[in-house]
Amino acid sequence: MQQRLSSTLAVALLLQSVLAQYDPVANFCKRLDHQSAIVNGKLYIDGGREVFTNYAPNGTDIGPHIIGPNEYLLSLDLTKGWSASDPLPIITITKNTSTPFLSRGALFPKGDGSDNFFLFGGTVAYDNKTFANFQLPQPEGNPIIGYGGAADSWSLMPETILRACSGSAAVLQDGSKAFYFNGEQDNGSSEESINLLDTTKFMNGMIEMDLNNPQSSGGVKNLSTSAVSSLARVRGSMVHVPLPGSKGVLVLLAGGEKSSLDSQHDWKGTLVSMQTVQVFDVGSISASSPDGKWYKQTTSGVAPSPRLDACITVMAAPDNSSYNVYMYGGRDGLNAYFDERTLPSFKWVKGYSGPNPRYSLTCHVIGPRQMMTIGGSENSTVTARCDPVTQGIRILDMTLLNWDVAFNPNVPAYQLPMAVVNVIGGNQSGSANITSPTGGFQQKGLQELFHPGTTSKDADPSTNGSSGAGSSSKKKTPVGAIVGVVIGVLVLLAAIAALVFVLLRRKRQARQAAMVKDAAAGNEVYEISNGSLPLAATKLPSPAVVHEIDAPPPKSELFGDSPMVAEMDASSRASSARSRAGTVTGGPPTTTTVTVTVTH
Repeated sequence: MQQRLSSTLAVALLLQSVLAQYDPVANFCKRLDHQSAIVNGKLYIDGGREVFTNYAPNGTDIGPHIIGPNEYLLSLDLTKGWSASDPLPIITITKNTSTPFLSRGALFPKGDGSDNFFLFGGTVAYDNKTFANFQLPQPEGNPIIGYGGAADSWSLMPETILRACSGSAAVLQDGSKAFYFNGEQDNGSSEESINLLDTTKFMNGMIEMDLNNPQSSGGVKNLSTSAVSSLARVRGSMVHVPLPGSKGVLVLLAGGEKSSLDSQHDWKGTLVSMQTVQVFDVGSISASSPDGKWYKQTTSGVAPSPRLDACITVMAAPDNSSYNVYMYGGRDGLNAYFDERTLPSFKWVKGYSGPNPRYSLTCHVIGPRQMMTIGGSENSTVTARCDPVTQGIRILDMTLLNWDVAFNPNVPAYQLPMAVVNVIGGNQSGSANITSPTGGFQQKGLQELFHPGTTSKDADPSTNGSSGAGSSSKKKTPVGAIVGVVIGVLVLLAAIAALVFVLLRRKRQARQAAMVKDAAAGNEVYEISNGSLPLAATKLPSPAVVHEIDAPPPKSELFGDSPMVAEMDASSRASSARSRAGTVTGGPPTTTTVTVTVTH
């Protein structure tokens, strides 16, 4: 009897040891719903959901595929080149036990040349509560966690705002401030939100954070976003466009929205149309206008399909006459996309179609003209197969719109893609001919941002959120820059609109039919990436508004093929009802690249 007990104990200890030995690099299979940032020449990847596996000596995947949280901080040196087909020099950094393992949050670089950054928001994924070192949500009160690279230490920063996830994040290019638009809470957001069970609470408001001194008086503010919509948005994308002569603008695209008072089980809300772009004037925040000014601009051309969980980056034309915003990936529940777009003409143009759909990923500009995409999943059955690319990292040449197999920090300087030049005119160095939207600017204040001195900025304050009947009538030669958005989903602001939009549609009718069947049976597993919980909102910062989504039970995770995987994408966790162990429903992700060019 004692021998049998000893054997049982030995097996249990062995299993515990095996589970605890999963390394985020050596046992990598797939990564999604993480947060990442470029800090002082290094890529940092924190948290997220990861699928782990085992490999034979010859590199063959021998499984099993186990999903769980990434418990480490990963670092990759970007000052040296490397090939994505070779082992990447990723460093694994252990986190202390007081630092939570979160998904669908945001990393904000401090911008002072150090390795310091802040982790904002996030939620605990319930995919696999039996995973070694699984953590339950922490109490509210510490939505911001600081990381000191030199000391390799984490510190909790008490704040009265709620811990949100699935919001749209952006950092000013000078690293002085960060913004977090709307978002949601689910049952993994905090100890207090566990009672949300399988529902999610969308949150209104936008957090403004002083990255130099967030703990100072006014270091973290909650701005009203009623000028954008009375509804709250989740899983959208936002990017900062640094216009000359001003603090620039934030361009907001995509996502899903619903009322912050709606507590129904709906993780994505109604998808936001890509035919309209919202623009925020960063420099408009003042004592008389504490919430700043938002503008709205209608786009032209064939707009890409609405989507969630995409990523976007920005690049300036060589002559700074335009900025291109690249949006990559995303999903609508059935399809994945890859698009491009250019501003300020706010015009969509067909561009590049990715090799496969991808959602719940992150992306960054690295080197002179390359975009790095990290992780993501191509379908809702997250554990079905491993990412075919080393560590899930892909490199896109933003000029040629081709995927590279290596990162070279010494490639030629960035030039506008010909797909954009063909729409906005000029040449690959800039000099765009189209400098305003097809029907003109809908609001004078927006025109003033892109064409300083051509209108009265105060004539059309956009703080009321109206689309603004006053469209620009004066058409003078542009003095500023053209902002172009290239990869993802349209957006950016103002005037010259060359947008390259490519919609990659994966026709899997048989699979979709099966998904519909499962959904009808009440087993729908939403494909939103791990962070894709139902979005809900009441002002992000307001502590009184605690919108929590899923309860501790692994509600929204799709179960993977492995019996240990409850696999809903991050978003599915909160937003999906628990599905039968087996197939996850919801459609394949869409991989689209959109380019938007804005002239100024």
